[in-house]
Amino acid sequence: MPSPTKQPGEITTLFKDFFGPPRPRKDFKVDTAEVLMNHLEAGAKIQTQEVQMYRLSGDGKKTPVSAQNERVLFDGEMYICAHSFKNAAGAGTVELYFWVGDEVPEATAQDAQIFAQKEAKAIGGRLLKLYQGKETTEFMQALGGVIIVRRGTSDRFDSLAPQMLCGRRYLGQVAFDEVDMSTASLCAGFPFIISHSGKCCLWKGKGSDVDELSAARLVGMEITISGELMELEEGSEPASFWELFEEGQAKSHSADHWRLKPNYSKYGSRLFCSDADARRQITEIAPFNQTDLSPLKIYVLDAFFEMYIVVGSGAQSQYSSFRNALDFAQEYAILSASMEDRPFVPVSTIVLEGIPRDLKRVFRKWEDSRSPTITNTYSGLKRGRSLRVVPLSQALVALSE
Repeated sequence: MPSPTKQPGEITTLFKDFFGPPRPRKDFKVDTAEVLMNHLEAGAKIQTQEVQMYRLSGDGKKTPVSAQNERVLFDGEMYICAHSFKNAAGAGTVELYFWVGDEVPEATAQDAQIFAQKEAKAIGGRLLKLYQGKETTEFMQALGGVIIVRRGTSDRFDSLAPQMLCGRRYLGQVAFDEVDMSTASLCAGFPFIISHSGKCCLWKGKGSDVDELSAARLVGMEITISGELMELEEGSEPASFWELFEEGQAKSHSADHWRLKPNYSKYGSRLFCSDADARRQITEIAPFNQTDLSPLKIYVLDAFFEMYIVVGSGAQSQYSSFRNALDFAQEYAILSASMEDRPFVPVSTIVLEGIPRDLKRVFRKWEDSRSPTITNTYSGLKRGRSLRVVPLSQALVALSE
C-alpha cells in the first residue's frame, strides 16, 4: 500500500515519538555483498529408500498414515516420519522427523517428544524436531516433494466442506497451506486450489511458476471427488467462480510485480534481524515464519521485488539497530539488483504500524492477531491508523538532516 509523501520534519517527529531523541550510533560493520552470496540453497536431491509415517499422540500412541495420505499434515496433530535414504554422496542415512503443528500445545509436544526419541533410538536414526512452516528439504522429499498442511485434525476433516489451499515453492519443493476461504486470500503470486461441494478448481495467479502449477495439478486431482479439475486463469474467471465466496464479486488485488515472478529462477525471500549489540549485527533467520517476528526487534525482509524494514511495537530501545537496518536495506537492495539479476532495485519501505498486504503473502501462514507491529503491549504510542509506512528514501533524507 503506497504511503503519502511526508515532509522530512514529519518523519523525524514520527521516529522521535517512537525511539525518543536521536542517540549516537554504534559502528555498523556488515559485508552486505557476502550476506547476499551466502544464500541458503535448497538441499541436494536424495534417493529415498523407505518412509514410514505415523500420527503421534501426547501419550505416545502411534497411528499409521496410509500411503495416499502421507503428504497431508494437520496443524492440530503431531507426526513422526522414519526416513532412510542415500545422500548426494551415496551414503546411507536414517532420520526420524518429529513434526509439530501450530495448534498443538507445547506441553503436549514435549510429552510426545520423549516417545519420538525412543523411536529414533530404535531405528538408529537422528531425531529432528520440525515445526509447521519450518520443514527441511529432506522431510519434504521424503513425502514426495509436495506437502499439504490443513487446519484442524484428521478425525474432524470434512472433504465436502469449502477449502482453499495456497501453493508455493519452498526449499526447492512445493508446500500447500490451507488459507481462509475468501477472495482476500487470493494473491497473484501463487496458484490456489479451491474445493467446494466435491468440485475442485485451480486458480492460476499470474505469478505461478511451472513447478507450483505442476504440483497444484497433482494435488487438485488428488482432492477432487468428481475426478475433474477446472483450471482458471487470473483475470478470466467466470461469475460462478466468485459466487463460491461469501464476498461474491469482491475480487482480490495484488501488486503488479507478482506477474514477473515466473521469469526469475532466483525468486525467493529472506528475513534478517538487526541487533546492534550482537556480535553479528545482521543475522539471517532461515527458514522463517511469522513466529520469528518479535515485537521487541527490528527486521529486514527481502521479498525480492520489495524490501521491508519491520519495526516491532516494543523496539523503542533499538534505535541503533533501526539505523543499521536502514543502511543494510539500502545497500542490500542496490547490490541485489545486479548480483541476482533482479528486474529493478527493490523498493524499500519502513513498516511501523499494521502490515502491508503483499508483505503477508511472503509468509506461508499469517495471522493479523500475531503481528509484531500492532500490539500496544509495549508501546505508549496512540495508534489511530491501521497502516503506517514510510519509504526508506524519505527516511534517510529526514534522518540525515
